Amino acid sequence: MIDPILEFYQARERNIQLEIVPGLADQEILKRLHDHGLYPAGYHTSLYMNPADLTGPPENPRIRVQELKEDQYDLYAAIHCRSFGLPEEGIPPVAANNKVLYPRPGWKFYLAYMDDIPAAAGVMYIKGDVASLTLAATLPEFRNLGLQGSLLRTRIMEAAAAAADLWWANALSCPKATGIWSRQA
Repeated sequence: MIDPILEFYQARERNIQLEIVPGLADQEILKRLHDHGLYPAGYHTSLYMNPADLTGPPENPRIRVQELKEDQYDLYAAIHCRSFGLPEEGIPPVAANNKVLYPRPGWKFYLAYMDDIPAAAGVMYIKGDVASLTLAATLPEFRNLGLQGSLLRTRIMEAAAAAADLWWANALSCPKATGIWSRQA
């Protein structure tokens, strides 16, 4: 089963990234991955909660969160790319990708402003009673000011209003990435 997956990525000249759930991977599959030159390059954590359990600090009056408007794809993509240290050439493809998702049912995109300056972005996908918080990006100069906390609160409350009684999100497994999730829960 591993060979066809590797061939798929190689034929498209793409980097291979597999996400393995530790409790579901046995030694045989891990050894086979290793034999093919694959190795763990990072970890992430999935967190979830019921929106009714939301607590946290009060809202910051300097922060405003709003849904992305149709003419803001480039702004969203710039925040997305610059937050993750991606090259400027990545902005048009990210904008184009999200322009495709924007009108689809369940997808919502948000921008957060600090003193009316666009500084962070977040995305949510709702299907049925589950909401996935699929992106959290903050420009480096605006980190640790509460922008993602406000984006989280907004998305969770909107998920609850849409009858989603469970939300989940992924975060890189490092204190900087998971700290905001812990503080909000």
